Amino acid sequence: MKIEKVAVSLAVSLFFLMVLCVVSSLAASELEIVTLSTKPDMVSGDDVLVQINVPHTVPIQQVRVTLNGSDVTNAFVLHSYDNHRPPRGGGGTMLGLLHGLTEGPNTIMAYGPGKANGQLSIRNYPITGPIFSGPHQIPFVCTTVVNGLGEPIDPDCSALTKVEYFYRSTQTSSFKPLVDLNSRPADLAQTTTIDGEIVDYIVRVEGGTINRHVYRIAILYDPQKPFHDPWSADGRMRGREWNRKLLYYFGGGCGVQYFQGRSTDATVVLIDDALRLGYAVAHASNNRSGNNCNDVLSAETAMMVKEYFIENYGLPKYTVGLGGSGGAFQQRLIAHNYPSLLDGLTLQLPFPDVTTMDERGLDCSLLENYYASTASGPFTWTPEKQAAVNGYALSATGSNACKALHPTLGLYKINPTLGWDSLVPTYLRYDPVTNPGGARKTKWDNMVNIYGIDPVTGFARATFDNTGIQYGLKALNDGVISKEEFLDLNETIGGYDIDGNYVPQRSVGNLKGLQIEYETGRVVTGGSLRVPMIEVRRYLDTQANVHDRVWTFAMKERLIRDNGHADNLVAWTLDPSLTENAYVRLALLGMDEWLENLKASGSGAPYADKVVETKPHSLVDTCWNATGEKIEEPAVYSAPSECNSLFPPHLMPRMVAGGPLANDVMKCKLKTIDWGEYTVSFTPEEKIRLGQIFPQGVCDWSASGVGQKPFAGPWQSFGP
Repeated sequence: MKIEKVAVSLAVSLFFLMVLCVVSSLAASELEIVTLSTKPDMVSGDDVLVQINVPHTVPIQQVRVTLNGSDVTNAFVLHSYDNHRPPRGGGGTMLGLLHGLTEGPNTIMAYGPGKANGQLSIRNYPITGPIFSGPHQIPFVCTTVVNGLGEPIDPDCSALTKVEYFYRSTQTSSFKPLVDLNSRPADLAQTTTIDGEIVDYIVRVEGGTINRHVYRIAILYDPQKPFHDPWSADGRMRGREWNRKLLYYFGGGCGVQYFQGRSTDATVVLIDDALRLGYAVAHASNNRSGNNCNDVLSAETAMMVKEYFIENYGLPKYTVGLGGSGGAFQQRLIAHNYPSLLDGLTLQLPFPDVTTMDERGLDCSLLENYYASTASGPFTWTPEKQAAVNGYALSATGSNACKALHPTLGLYKINPTLGWDSLVPTYLRYDPVTNPGGARKTKWDNMVNIYGIDPVTGFARATFDNTGIQYGLKALNDGVISKEEFLDLNETIGGYDIDGNYVPQRSVGNLKGLQIEYETGRVVTGGSLRVPMIEVRRYLDTQANVHDRVWTFAMKERLIRDNGHADNLVAWTLDPSLTENAYVRLALLGMDEWLENLKASGSGAPYADKVVETKPHSLVDTCWNATGEKIEEPAVYSAPSECNSLFPPHLMPRMVAGGPLANDVMKCKLKTIDWGEYTVSFTPEEKIRLGQIFPQGVCDWSASGVGQKPFAGPWQSFGP
């Protein structure tokens, strides 16, 4: 019996071994088809760069490829696996740029001898979009003329492609137009790229429209060796001028304008710090958040421009982001919500995201309105008292960051009638009486595809909420303001109505909208932000500037809370007297080393761990004093340190009210008033009054926020 069991067991084992061998053999014969320029379900513009991986068992010269049934084999160039010689015999890769895709689904098939085959389904979208940002914004004003591309050629504000040339002058240390490509100006500069190549500093700038916005691409260029069709057999790839890396530039501000935008002529990509190192530079008009503060649309356009770049210029080793303020929070939101578009973030004066920045601005506008409306009342709100309630440093002129935020970065975000660009005609704009169906210039209406419509108001779900917030709590406990001032402030501050008008009642955020805000990644979390990041921040706290240093620590707090560390974030702080450009260039060099290390890493560790493992030892938290002395020490908010002594971080209104350093609670849970949290004693009458001010209770900052749901994951789509 034992022998029979062994025999049966051996037979079963041999059977499964044979099956495994057959499966392995079949798998080895399969042709793998992948898209290189974008995701297969997010192709745009009727073409896509495709790679077919051919196993060693298959003669690569015998592989045939079809697109929707038509033979397209001739579009592919064959490579051996070492990419140094033409393939001989079996195996290798086939690279080809396929044109003529139909809108909607397409099928690529690859056939080899025997059973070798492969198939990939792709979806192609118009070059005018959308892909995942949802239905196009209406109305939409074309500004191709303002941006130097002439009149639009269709209702989607498309324009003809335009190419311009510039050179760096040794006389002016600036860029000049290059009119004659066949001659070299006497003042033509040279530059040394990051790869050590010494080349003439000539730049080619291409402009056009993608996703209804104006794009620009700049790259070092040798007119003697023009490039063309980089993926075809007889094409010419970029020369030694390009370092094979792409820098994507994001512009600042935060606007809602229903137009293509301004400030996207050729000069927008003439970024000397990047071009002189050999980077190609790309940008589009809605990647300047001052034109449009919809970060989902910004991500979609960046994806489409990057696809176009890969198909027409080459495949970059990596893509690094660069930009300040609104250009920084765009990078973080894109890396958080649409990972793989950016491999590293170079951030100037950054915020974690726009949602928490806007919340701060709306608090400030309420506070500024209160100070103005009570100026003739019984209380004297001195600049010192205002700064204590707002949380910010007091400038030499007696101002603070709240005054800088109001009204453009506060009230303008919630009032649909304020802050319009002159390019948007008045008849398109919302007016509650004369044009109730017009375009509403609020942060939520600008992203209605994400927030959806509130059936009660008929407008996009608005999430601002200040219910239960004890404005000025720390100022009261520190003895800077009196009990009477604290009570009057919280009794009078009020909130906003749906049209951004000041009202006596506190604002109540739409609960569904709050859940959407968290689930869709509008509030950046640490757990989904694992890429390398370098911050370059001039210290502006004492200049009543909105780019205060506390935001660095808010981001670190989220990373530490969610990941246990903030080691993928390097924070640099500069004395305000220092010139930022030199440190930006230093950050680009440091990021290059970091990303090269990451790319070369053979570690089997998870990506997030590899990011930390490969960080260069030279990249550490650092500050530079007024003489340029470098001080290396960890950036910790509450730690006594030399950098914190030189550049002390401050608070924000909700932090003064007891809120967390992470500053990501959009609507607080409520608790009964705890009289032990005050350093002052309230009379029975004052207790009754405070209870009337907060009938539902005050904020419980130890709890998560109302509607604070987990992030639902990356690459969310809000409809084509």
